[in-house]
Amino acid sequence: MDFGSALKDCEKCIELKPDFPRAYARKANVQILCKQIHKAKETVEAGLTQCPDDAELKDVQRKVQNNIMGVGLSAEEREARAQEAMKDPAIATIMQDPIMREVLNDMSQNPASAQKHMQDAGIREKVEMLMAAGIIQMR
Repeated sequence: MDFGSALKDCEKCIELKPDFPRAYARKANVQILCKQIHKAKETVEAGLTQCPDDAELKDVQRKVQNNIMGVGLSAEEREARAQEAMKDPAIATIMQDPIMREVLNDMSQNPASAQKHMQDAGIREKVEMLMAAGIIQMR
């Protein structure tokens, strides 16, 4: 199956008709199949901005959330998802950022500090992206 062409088709459809929810839903589903859950989350959020009441998008949103939480995923599938995510330049940049490394280390050593760090919108956005990508997990 050619996921690259499928993504391009969905992106073209979104470009031509940004209020067509099925294009966002299909793009997010392809991203899920490619283990790009963090990108699927962004796609669904963009689609819901355009079409907030669309049932299909809300179904895909639930699917994305289940993937983020690791529902039904084996340890091997979680690891494959994290490895795929590390190929994304945005994820790699976050992981190489010394401040984020310090924040993540602090959060792993002192879980109570997570609440303090999550008050910073920039850090919260990056942590949420890492969670969606499967790089980190909250317990």
